[in-house]
Amino acid sequence: MSAFVISSVASLGPTRASITLSGSPTGTLWFVVSRTPDIDSASDAPHAGTGPCWLDVPHPGLWYIWAGDDNGATSPVALWSGWATDPINEVGERLQSIIDANRLGIEARMTRYDPDLRIQQVVFGSSADIVAFPAVLVTQPRWSEQWYAMPWTRLVTASFQIACGYPHQDEAERLRLSAAIGHAVRSILNQPAYESLTDLGSGVEWAFCTTAGGEVMDVQVDENTWVGTAQLEWSGQAMLTDGG
Repeated sequence: MSAFVISSVASLGPTRASITLSGSPTGTLWFVVSRTPDIDSASDAPHAGTGPCWLDVPHPGLWYIWAGDDNGATSPVALWSGWATDPINEVGERLQSIIDANRLGIEARMTRYDPDLRIQQVVFGSSADIVAFPAVLVTQPRWSEQWYAMPWTRLVTASFQIACGYPHQDEAERLRLSAAIGHAVRSILNQPAYESLTDLGSGVEWAFCTTAGGEVMDVQVDENTWVGTAQLEWSGQAMLTDGG
């Protein structure tokens, strides 16, 4: 067993990691990596430097890393290399950004109903984050995968619920106006400009992006306040290929 250990590991990009060692290796320092926590399946990893040093993994993903010297190998550490941001969260953030940038368009659509309407919040999160109305909430992210093709290619579908809320004392009025806000948001998101989502931090590109209309309902937010809420459903698809 080696007398030194890997004290920390950090991703430097899609396929490069920074390694900090605690203690001094005896003889030749080497590294091996594997997709599983089994050193018998590990392969040599190119590296340079001693403190800290860097090493390259074959492709983005989960890797187990062992260091070693003339006395044997250290215990493994785990590294997720690749995505700088979480793919599902960055889609929610992009949808929030698109809707927020189109506030003027939503408000222009609503002038026929309420010339003074101003969207107060556009949020990616939960209903607890909404403190002012009218508001648009991007929430309930979902992610599903299915096998698509060799080698290791999966078709991924992401979806979000988008809730458009409008408070009013009259039930018919708040349902009518929340439905109108929902129609404006749906029409904006279904424009050709938003048919795909690209230039995301993870590098994942989403296509066939569609926003469908859904139920309009009354939601009680406190003892004295009811909010008409139009529920929309956004979905998009992406291809993800694992390097093996």
